[in-house]
Amino acid sequence: YDTFEKACEVWPRLLEHRHNNEDLITPDYLGMYIYNCGYSIKDPSEEGIIILFSDRIKDFVSRNSKKGITENCVRYVVLMHELGHWFSHWPCGNDLRWLYGFQLPNKRTKEALANIIAYWCLDTDCHKKAMDSLTPKLRNPDGFLELIDKDLHNTNTENPYGAYYLLLRKSQKEILEKIKLLRAAFYLEDNKMMDFLQSEIQTLSDFLADGVFEDYIQKGRLDELKEDPKLFSRGAENSIAKIFKDRSSINDLLGGSSLLDKFGVFDDLYSIENECQQVNDNLTINNMSIHTKFLAGKNSIVYIGLNATSEAVAVGSVFCTRVSFWKILKDAGLISGFSKNNAGGYPYEHMANDVFITGKLSKVCDGQGFTDIVDDNTIISKKSSEVKVLQKHLDSLVDRLKKANPNKIVLLGKRVADEFMRLDPTLKTTWDAKKTLNDNIVYDYLGDTLIFGKKVEVYVMPFPETSPIKDKHEYFKRILL
Repeated sequence: YDTFEKACEVWPRLLEHRHNNEDLITPDYLGMYIYNCGYSIKDPSEEGIIILFSDRIKDFVSRNSKKGITENCVRYVVLMHELGHWFSHWPCGNDLRWLYGFQLPNKRTKEALANIIAYWCLDTDCHKKAMDSLTPKLRNPDGFLELIDKDLHNTNTENPYGAYYLLLRKSQKEILEKIKLLRAAFYLEDNKMMDFLQSEIQTLSDFLADGVFEDYIQKGRLDELKEDPKLFSRGAENSIAKIFKDRSSINDLLGGSSLLDKFGVFDDLYSIENECQQVNDNLTINNMSIHTKFLAGKNSIVYIGLNATSEAVAVGSVFCTRVSFWKILKDAGLISGFSKNNAGGYPYEHMANDVFITGKLSKVCDGQGFTDIVDDNTIISKKSSEVKVLQKHLDSLVDRLKKANPNKIVLLGKRVADEFMRLDPTLKTTWDAKKTLNDNIVYDYLGDTLIFGKKVEVYVMPFPETSPIKDKHEYFKRILL
């Protein structure tokens, strides 16, 4: 939160936004979501940052003081708008960000999404007044406000910053689901994106069912499609490759049967390539130790147990006999569901693979992992009192976690926490002061550790299976905060 001039010193490209026309005062004049991207549709974008311009906000408030708005209220609305851009762009949904095409000229759609998200966040009259002040209005030739539709409150919905009014009757769930679909359909024309958001149709395949390809795709994107059709497979069932592969019109538009053939077989080829790669990956992973294989994927969060049980060692999995751990993670919002039971084996032997390796059940965008402190398959007692943790086990744990590179680690139970604190005397002091207090204090974020060469957040959670603590998932929710 600083002046526009100070922001320009850090981001010189902001200078192109130096207009001062009062008619152009928008949330993106008072603040900005700044992200990097290339000029081609093939260049992926990067997560951006948000800056609010304090001098512009204060000036806007001073010129609208009679409306009863304050600096805090305007700043809040602008922040929610810019967070709306970030939310549309970056947080994972169906493992798909708006990575490609976010820089394309779809301003009406992007501003409508940013503003509808900001609208959902309004919780005071002052916020609502500030939002209304930043919403463009229709005016007649004499400059007076013109009421065209009582439901629209003279909002200019053709203006990108007023288009959100067309979405007010939509549920939050529907809009959020459609954002995920538009990330796959980044090639659509701006007006077609808005048509889809406003429609009662819930899937892209139904929305495009009667369409002609050239009426929907952004002009100038066909050549890039010819160069790299794989881009248009993003979104699986919602991809353009899937939706249009049987359309006769695409053959004429894209220059002959060769490209159509690519579309016609691409899904199968992609599937075969992925399956072959998965087989090779599985062979490699299955040859790993049970103490390292569940760190082979992305590991934003790593759970740490004490030692593997005999059942875990036997099938090369963890928490394979009971649902307790997985139910806690599901109820906490960390995973989406359960793998099918395996007839003839332990009922949950596939869960660890589906959560920690393939990630198909993980709801954490950057992945989750698991390991034990004791990486010795001969130490398999279920009684923690019979498990002795040696220094070599702790040294091995540090090496494993350095390679896994997590942002957060979760220590499962007090015994695991006690052993881990041998690695970090500073954190041990905090732990010793907390561990005898009530559960609500003990099981929470503990602090940060630097023993892995970077700052890592440390959480202590109740052990999933034996500790008699109610509603354990409520503690695990804190990991996501």
